[in-house]
Amino acid sequence: MVTRKRLFLPFVLVCLVLWVTACNDANETVEEAKDTEQESNTEEKNDTSAEEGENDEESDVAFEEVGTASGPEDQGEMEVWIEGNVSINGRDITIDGKTNLLPESRIALSISPIDGILIGGGSQAFVEENGNFIFEESLPEDMEGPATLELVFEPEEQDDEITEHYSNGLAGDFIRLDPDSEEESKILSFKEHFYVDDQEQTIEMKAPTWDIPSDSGDPNIRLDPSVKRKDDYLIVDLESNFIENTDVKASLDIPNYQTTGYAHIVNVNPDGSATFYIKNPENDSRISNLSEYEIVISYSSPYSTQPVLDAYGENGEKLKGEHVKERGDSKEIEQRLLIKVDE
Repeated sequence: MVTRKRLFLPFVLVCLVLWVTACNDANETVEEAKDTEQESNTEEKNDTSAEEGENDEESDVAFEEVGTASGPEDQGEMEVWIEGNVSINGRDITIDGKTNLLPESRIALSISPIDGILIGGGSQAFVEENGNFIFEESLPEDMEGPATLELVFEPEEQDDEITEHYSNGLAGDFIRLDPDSEEESKILSFKEHFYVDDQEQTIEMKAPTWDIPSDSGDPNIRLDPSVKRKDDYLIVDLESNFIENTDVKASLDIPNYQTTGYAHIVNVNPDGSATFYIKNPENDSRISNLSEYEIVISYSSPYSTQPVLDAYGENGEKLKGEHVKERGDSKEIEQRLLIKVDE
């Protein structure tokens, strides 16, 4: 019995030592975990503080003062220009443009169908301080076919200060002689033909390029036309040596029919070119048995501007060449083009 007790006591002591050691290890593990968590929280706080510090840094904010936008660098110069786009959506027209004309300059808009009804003749837009201007127009629902859109700046139709500023004359690619002036008054003009339909169209306002012929203004008149069909119209493109703003007429001569509605009068461009739109008689159900007809290109002097009269005479007496026709005491220009109807 004594031997068993002696053996049991050492065993108990060993177990007690192991238990104490295990408790100490557990406490150390818990403390280490707490220390690790504290270190992690400290690092997170430091990172957050660093991020907050970065977000607190100042940065400049871009802005533009309202109502003080400056205009083009060449605003107010005599060489004037215009740019932008004409957006046509069905019968709604928006013109978003820019120019170097003086602020408060008035730009007039006209839209003229080939049938001759003027739309938007009284529409005006004022140039803003930054050079911008805008038009918004709506065309009649029953309007269709070819039309001419024109933007015009007339110095003589401005307030006194602007008229005086441009009194020495305009210059640049957009400058035309005023067809309604007896003198050689200059205007800024952008003119473009377009078709009125349900399609979306965009017209860029670009400076025209005039290739003025060397014989421009020569009374020996040269005519070089071309003809094509489009929808219900005949389109006649004319190259000539007529001087700018000569009134030239393209009309039809149809056998056995009165043709007063088949005509288009155009002021020729500075290079003598012109485009005419004439209703195509081949598509007119009122005309039967049409086998051929003539397109007549003509000029006569009664309603010409003074520069044109100076070039060709008050009664056309200075006119020369193969296209001259005698009409009593006066001379006129006439060229006839025979068109045969396709069967």
